[in-house]
Amino acid sequence: MAPITYELLKEWAETGAVETQTLEFKAMLPEGTNEARLEFLKDISAMANSEGGTIVYGMSEKAGQASNLRPIEGQSPDAVKRRLGQIAESGVEPRLPTIDFQVVDHPEGGFLLALVIPRSYIGPHQVSSSNSFYIRS
Repeated sequence: MAPITYELLKEWAETGAVETQTLEFKAMLPEGTNEARLEFLKDISAMANSEGGTIVYGMSEKAGQASNLRPIEGQSPDAVKRRLGQIAESGVEPRLPTIDFQVVDHPEGGFLLALVIPRSYIGPHQVSSSNSFYIRS
């Protein structure tokens, strides 16, 4: 997949791009709670077990359509990538072969984060803490 740019994300927000089996929008990063961690692991393992896909953090949605950009502020992109990468590595079995973390700077400050998760051929992958398998449909 081509790199995700600010222009593309802005276009998605302006046109109300629709969430699909391979595209999901999240206004905020997963918090430090067990519930948020589990939701993150479900999302990434389900994409890897299905067709793959992209999760965009920093994009609000209404009724499954992109609505506006909400840049992530007050956090280092590298620290966020490291934290989410560690959660993925320790929370999904077998480990996902790759997650492409694409940081997209917002011109007014902050950043958005796109996680591109390819379809995995070494799965199925399960969320370790729940011993459950997820797919997107």
